[in-house]
This record gives sequence, C-alpha cells and structure tokens, in this order.
Amino acid sequence: MLLFSKHHRLNVAPVVESMNSSVIGFVTQDAVMELLLQSSGLEWLDKIADKQLSEFRFANVRKPVLVYSDQTLADGLHILSKEKTGVAVIDRKTSRLIGSLQCSDLYLFLDDSTLFSKRTTTTLEELISLNNKTDRKCSTAENSCAPGRNILALRSRQSGMVGLPATNLESDTLKQAMEKLTTLRSSCSFIVDEHGRVQGVVTTRDIISVFSPLCMDSRIDGATFFSAALEQAGCRVENGQMFQN
Repeated sequence: MLLFSKHHRLNVAPVVESMNSSVIGFVTQDAVMELLLQSSGLEWLDKIADKQLSEFRFANVRKPVLVYSDQTLADGLHILSKEKTGVAVIDRKTSRLIGSLQCSDLYLFLDDSTLFSKRTTTTLEELISLNNKTDRKCSTAENSCAPGRNILALRSRQSGMVGLPATNLESDTLKQAMEKLTTLRSSCSFIVDEHGRVQGVVTTRDIISVFSPLCMDSRIDGATFFSAALEQAGCRVENGQMFQN
C-alpha cells in the first residue's frame, strides 16, 4: 500500500527474495484491494470503508477524461496515452456514459490486429459494440472470462445491462466501489448522477491511498495494524518516507 500510494503510475510491484534478489512474485493493485476487502467487518477498515464517496476529496477533485462515442479509436488511444487512466466514452447527444477505454484494453490489439490497422476509421462505439458481443459469450461460461472483459461496454437497451464499465453514485460507500472494481477487474470507477452522466472518477490507487498509514497522509488510524506490519518488515516511516532499519 505504501508503494502504490507513493508512486502514482505503479500498477504492479515485484516481490523479491532478500537472499538472492530473485523475483518470486508480483503484487497488483487488484490484489491489494481484494486483501483489504477480506478485512471487511474489522473496525479499522469499516471505519473508513462505510463512508460515502462524497465524503472523500478525490470524488470532487479528480476530473474525468471524456471522449465521444463517435470519435475514432485513434482519438481514444491518443487521449489514453496522455492520461494513463480510464477514459469515459459518452454519447454526444445524451452525455450519458456508455463505456470506457483503459490501458488494459490494449490486449484487444493482440487478439485482433485488424483493430489497430482500422484505428482511424473505427469509432469507439463500434469497438464497444464488438466487445459487448464478446461479453455476452463470456457470460455463459461461469461469468468469468479473461480479466478485463468488461472494460469496454455498451448500455443494453433490454431489461438488464451487459458489461457496463464500473460506475458508482456519490451516495455509494467506498466499500461498494471497492467491490465493484474487484468484480469487474477495472482500474477505475466513474462517478455518475442519476441520469448516467459522468461527474467524477475514482481509481484503485485513490482507494489504496486512503488506507495507507496515518504518517503517509491517510485519513484513518489503523491502530496497531500498520505499525506491526512495518516492524515485521524491518522498516519505519519518518516524515512521509519509508526507511529500512
């Protein structure tokens, strides 16, 4: 949590064997979120996780990055390359969120190289519709296709919704946002109003930062949880920086 909170663009942290410096595994932001949710019911986590998203400053400060559904895939990728976070795809007429484009969507080009060759003519809505068809097929297989399957999505006009991007209302709790992000394996959730218009965005890093130790500018007191973890790791935190003893 300390690493992900301090380094803004760090998504995966390697686990290194101290004896020979060999990499023995990786820790992702998704894994940290899942571990936090496993502590649900404990006072130190529920004290902050049961608060509404509107109570956190990231829900008001972070402005969402928007792109219209009739713009090309090339336009979306250009914006994504600069922002490095989820790009909301909205309908030009209604301003409603219909999908999103994230860095993890780049695997689509490995599965279908023609997408990249047609990036200047394919609209984002066409790409979303294509991925939506794939989502329907995946939903028949234990509802667990490859990670990232719900990243691009189109609002279903039927009774239900198929593969919508992660969304939350400001009245939702932080825990509800965490559960939705881990379920959809998304790096961000868009804050929408009752009409589906995007008001803000919260990322996995935003949430992880909330649970960092108090000395790392957190808004909760984790009691002995963080001090014990740092002690076992042979580390200490001074003036917002972590040092090895």
